[in-house]
Amino acid sequence: AHCFGLDLTPPALYNTLKLCLLLSLVQTRTDADDPSLDLLVVTADTLILDRLMTYSLSLACRGVRHQASAEMFASLSRDEHGAGTANIHAGSALLASGGICMLGDLGFYRKDKLDYIQSVLESRSVSVFIPGKKYGEEGDQQLSFPVQ
Repeated sequence: AHCFGLDLTPPALYNTLKLCLLLSLVQTRTDADDPSLDLLVVTADTLILDRLMTYSLSLACRGVRHQASAEMFASLSRDEHGAGTANIHAGSALLASGGICMLGDLGFYRKDKLDYIQSVLESRSVSVFIPGKKYGEEGDQQLSFPVQ
């Protein structure tokens, strides 16, 4: 753990965090039988943390850094060509399935978004509701996608 990200942090600091990041990287594989290791890191020095997390993303088999302007979970939009169909957008968490999704500073998220993140992490799935009348169907549909 000491050598992990050595050029990013002062010597002998953040060793516990580095060890957790290494363990998280080891567990990022497509085997669905192994539980994921979710990390929540609280610090006053966000610069070093951001550098370590970004470095970890580059080592993951699949890493996505969530942008505030993008959707975090699956969302729905109308087909822009007017065909009356729905487009399902994966969002950062589903795109990082089997890898790492870095959310950044949670202090910038509203309470409802934080509650939704907690709900998804507990249930390990995200659902998209498709209203039938809006898209020319008789009944409503709800699709669920696993979040790994």
